[in-house]
Amino acid sequence: MKIIKTTTWKNKKFLNLFIKQMLSKSPLDPWPVIKNSPLFVLYNPHENKEVSYCTIKSWNNLFELGNVLTEKKLRGKGYSSELINKVLEDYKKIYVTCETNLESFYKKFDFEKIKYSPYPIKQRVGFVNFFSFLGTKKYICMERSI
Repeated sequence: MKIIKTTTWKNKKFLNLFIKQMLSKSPLDPWPVIKNSPLFVLYNPHENKEVSYCTIKSWNNLFELGNVLTEKKLRGKGYSSELINKVLEDYKKIYVTCETNLESFYKKFDFEKIKYSPYPIKQRVGFVNFFSFLGTKKYICMERSI
């Protein structure tokens, strides 16, 4: 597998998956991710196919693992884990905000739950979506310091 670093604007396949995810379940404001984030793509050269995507959000020298996406039909093959492991090689301290059911997944990458996010709420979830963040889904913030 090969990692390609690009921007979200240049990858239409990622944008389509990302927008579908945002519209279907996520309360997070997609604009900061689409506008500012580098995009890491796990590419399978044997199949000539992009298999997984990951964004990194940054704010005042803080970094957050953004959206990690793999098409449904390609899930369960370890693509997201492979991509996350490679991306994390470049980040000694990084955060992730995720649904509580993903805590055990991120613990595999040495993330630990923390009480408060270092990000201001407006930057992290977007002002427009603040109240949906308080809705039925529960979220946690995790930190990885190596």
